Amino acid sequence: MNTNLTLPIRQALIGLGPLLAYMGVTDEASWLALSNHLAVVLGVAWMVGGVIWQWWVSRPAAKVAQVAALPGVIGVVTNDPNLAAAADAGSRANKVP
Repeated sequence: MNTNLTLPIRQALIGLGPLLAYMGVTDEASWLALSNHLAVVLGVAWMVGGVIWQWWVSRPAAKVAQVAALPGVIGVVTNDPNLAAAADAGSRANKVP
């Protein structure tokens, strides 16, 4: 796992530990052990979320809709009916009613 990603998460979790110990929720030793596990889990969750988001916006229909929504684009020509529907949706997204 990338330490550039896990280090800030780990630091935030370790910083939250004393606050929870002060409030009586947990003690320092158990929070330190828990924060190490949470840092890994949250880092993996962010990574998986980023991969899913990147896959979603890289679909052909999403790319056509993004191009159709650009200012100055009059129309997008395609032979695929699904992509044509995405182009129509993207072109309508930029218009004010």
